[in-house]
Amino acid sequence: MDDFSATKTLIQLLRMTQQFDGFLVAGGRQLPVDAMKRSQLLLVYSGKAKRSWSVESLDDMRKSIDNIDNAIVAMLAERFKVTNRVGYFKANNNLPVKDPEREAIQHSRIKELSNQYGLDPELASSILGQVIDEVVLKHQEIARSR
Repeated sequence: MDDFSATKTLIQLLRMTQQFDGFLVAGGRQLPVDAMKRSQLLLVYSGKAKRSWSVESLDDMRKSIDNIDNAIVAMLAERFKVTNRVGYFKANNNLPVKDPEREAIQHSRIKELSNQYGLDPELASSILGQVIDEVVLKHQEIARSR
């Protein structure tokens, strides 16, 4: 993902989690971010995001966490809708429930993304492992029902 695309993705996440009014800079381009309290965010994207947060209260921080949690749950729900379709496809085409090669690729990709976003790669891989375990259980259930 190039800097400009990564920044656009970051802007979308920021818009879901808090209201902003300012701008981000990516690859020499200035990108608007709506409705920000001026003291809340300074983000200049130059290879890696550098964030400076000044949150006014514990309640404000908790509201941000709640909004991020909402976004995570919504994204997981969408992911499981897609993986359920994959499960039906596999069952209808007599494909194995587990795909170790695909799982290895996903773990590697998640670790790379984690490094880009400053997240512990082992933590991200562990979370992905839990998601994959749930997907496999659902795929086994789908296969048994066919």
